[in-house]
Order: sequence, then C-alpha cells, then structure tokens
Amino acid sequence: MKSGSCEERDLLLVDDDDADVAVALFALERDGFADRAAVLRDGVEALQYLQGATAPPRLILLDLRMPRLGGLEVLARIREDARFAHLPVVILSASSLEADVRESYRRGANSFVRKRFDPHRPGGYVVDVVRYWLELNETHEPSKGALS
Repeated sequence: MKSGSCEERDLLLVDDDDADVAVALFALERDGFADRAAVLRDGVEALQYLQGATAPPRLILLDLRMPRLGGLEVLARIREDARFAHLPVVILSASSLEADVRESYRRGANSFVRKRFDPHRPGGYVVDVVRYWLELNETHEPSKGALS
C-alpha cells in the first residue's frame, strides 16, 4: 500500500482521519486489496493525484469532512472533468445527516456508506465496498465522442 504515492493504483482512499485510515488499511491488507490502494489525506492531494495520473483509478473512497478541500467539493470537481466523470465515487462518512447523503448524491456520488465499527470484522464495510466495485460490478467507461 502506498500512502500518498504517485504510483498509480486501482483504489484511492481519501481521508484525513488517522484512525479511520488505519482501520481501512488493516481491512484492505487482511483481504488482499492493500497493494491496489493509495491513501491521500485531503481533497487537494486527491485532485493533484488525479491530474498527474496517466490512468485513472477504478474506485475512489472519499470522506466528506477534510481540511483544505472537503469531499463534496472534490466530488463536484471530479464530475466536472470529462476524464474522471465516469469514475465510481463512494462517500465514506461518519455523518448521519440526511442533508449530507442528499447532497452527496446530488453532486454525483455513486454510493454513500456510513463508517461503522464492527469488533468482529474491523473495516469490513470498506472491503465490502471495494469488493463490490472492483470485483462484482461491471463498469462501462463512455467512449470518446459517444452520445449519452
């Protein structure tokens, strides 16, 4: 697992909370996904990573509340950029506010998952999301010049 590395990865985990990142990385390591992940600590780092990538990630896990640039603004910028507009973006948040869920979907989130603690399977929800988007879900990147 590369934390903040420019080495391109399938999965971007964008979160500033050390404890949440540690639990997610533990779970990703446990289930064999850690080598596919890059950890970025805020929205500015995430957008810089995307701008420098020659191949986009296959999934972005994005926290809502981060310093410098929050998740909703990052999501809006991703959706405005034709190179990344098709990328699956899953909001992972501790927020239980309906307004956060609604605004996430309005700005183009593919899913909203609440962070939770499971003492029997720490970070299991992260692995479940990653497994769905990287192994189970069939994605389609729109071809260049095609009409929607």
